[in-house]
Amino acid sequence: MTESNPARFQAPSDELKLGRLFRDTRKVAYVAYALATGIVASAFGYFMLLEEEGPAPKPMAMEFIIQKPQAKKPFRMRKAQVQKRQMTRRLTTSRPKIARTPPRAIRRADALGGVATFA
Repeated sequence: MTESNPARFQAPSDELKLGRLFRDTRKVAYVAYALATGIVASAFGYFMLLEEEGPAPKPMAMEFIIQKPQAKKPFRMRKAQVQKRQMTRRLTTSRPKIARTPPRAIRRADALGGVATFA
């Protein structure tokens, strides 16, 4: 009972070198972070350069008018010519500032109004 066996409490995990494992894991994490940053930056740059503005669409020349059926009128759909808008200059006039009247001060005699008091 008194003999001591040094291998009695040894386990396979005693052979692990934690410093080396942390160092290797840290390297993998840095590489993965750099790779993810590169992928996101390249996708962002690609879509920024890809976006081109096309020509503006022509204004609508015809408009569809749909009238729902009623008791005496059937369903009707027709086209109407859309009038081109004219460029007109609008002149706006500035409104004069409203003169504010100061609030009236309440005199002591008027403060109670027509209420009978015993003062």
